[in-house]
Parts: sequence; C-alpha cells; structure tokens
Amino acid sequence: MSATGEILLCDPGYLLFAPVKVPRETPSSFDNGFNRVELRPLCGGTKLELFTIVKGNRKLRLTFKMEPVADAAFGKAWEQSFAFEMMSYPVLTRTANGCPPVFAGQHARRARCGSDAAHNAFAGPAD
Repeated sequence: MSATGEILLCDPGYLLFAPVKVPRETPSSFDNGFNRVELRPLCGGTKLELFTIVKGNRKLRLTFKMEPVADAAFGKAWEQSFAFEMMSYPVLTRTANGCPPVFAGQHARRARCGSDAAHNAFAGPAD
C-alpha cells in the first residue's frame, strides 16, 4: 500500500517492474517497451485480471484476488509455491534496446525485435 493508501501491484512479471496503482473501477494499461500490460478490475474491484497485449493479441495471464489473507495462510502458500514445477529453474527477464532477452533454466534465448524468431542470447546481435 502506498503512503496515500492506494493499493500497489509490485512486480507481477511481464516486464512490469515498477509498482503500479491497482485500478478499482476502470481498466488501466502500461506500455513497457515490448508489449502492453492491461489491468482490468472485476467484481467491484475484488479481483484483478492481468492481460498482455502483443501485436494486437490480448492474452489473460493472471487473476489476482484482492482480499487480504492472514499471515499464516500467506506463509503456507508461499512455502508450497516452491514445490511448483515452474520454480525448479530460474527465469530472468530484462530488456535491452527494446528487445526482450529471456534466460530460463539452462537455455538463453533472445526474441528478435519485431518477429517471433528466437536466437541464442549469447550469440552476436540479431540479424
């Protein structure tokens, strides 16, 4: 929560690194240089959907429940999350010159700007 009492969403992924205000009534969107991230409140602000929009294609990525949970319930869920298959390898993402290299597990790939092709991130610049 911010100093002004606004609820903030902090690092949900999808290259949205800076905290953003959670919309309660109308959708908001953010351009991160690679795609747009749209936050759409539902059910009077009790849920929040996160969409990515790339080349006009809109895809639902996450739905957040906005109701706070007890510390013990959060701690238990946090611990259990480390057993998920997706937590068995690191995924690091950043942008460089507007291009999103992605490092996942033992694979390093860089999407070519403006295309769906992928290249070895440790090779030279994209053709």
